[in-house]
Amino acid sequence: FRCAKGVISSNHAKKEEISERYGISLERIIVEPNGFDEVLFRNVPSRQEARARLGFAREEKIVLYAGSTLGWKGTDIIADIAKKLPGILFVIVGASEEKQEGNMMVIKKQDLRRVPMYLQAADFLIAPYRSDSERAQRYFSPIKVFEYMASGVPFAVTNLLAIREFLDDADAWLVPKYSVGAFVGAIEDAFAHPEEMARRSQSAKEKSIQFSWQKRARRIIIFLQSSSVQ
Repeated sequence: FRCAKGVISSNHAKKEEISERYGISLERIIVEPNGFDEVLFRNVPSRQEARARLGFAREEKIVLYAGSTLGWKGTDIIADIAKKLPGILFVIVGASEEKQEGNMMVIKKQDLRRVPMYLQAADFLIAPYRSDSERAQRYFSPIKVFEYMASGVPFAVTNLLAIREFLDDADAWLVPKYSVGAFVGAIEDAFAHPEEMARRSQSAKEKSIQFSWQKRARRIIIFLQSSSVQ
């Protein structure tokens, strides 16, 4: 790090720690979070068309999670959330095998190009990151959440320090802790307030524009060409 002319960090917590640990001035460190591919979110089909293509029922309420099922992602509580809300179909997209039990459906990992269509098919999205994970609390930069934002579908995510760097209650349901009850409450509140779902999802989508990989790359190029790293 000391030999680097400039450092690119994916969040502010890492920027501060790199500066403190290695004695690098903050001016030589730029924060550029992860992002999403804006090309994949162009011309995404409507919710009903997406459901027809994917085989979901037209009128069913769907809450969906898209991404890996690594332990710190918190997906192990989704089955318990589903049991508390039997009138909603819960879908996990990104597992190693497929199965369905009651109102819980698990779908294998999909080609990245199909992810926006799965997101669009849902009424609501969730990202129940574990709040006891230091990695999740401080150091990550969640591609999943940027994709959720770009989808224009309302969502709930665990209220973590790393999340609050770019999201607030105007954009999504920030769930106070990683627990079945907390996420059940957020989902129930969202479905009880459809106008609020529309308002927050629109706010998140508008904010997502700055987080595309393409715009991130342009800002990094400007940083590399700046006097601070010459």
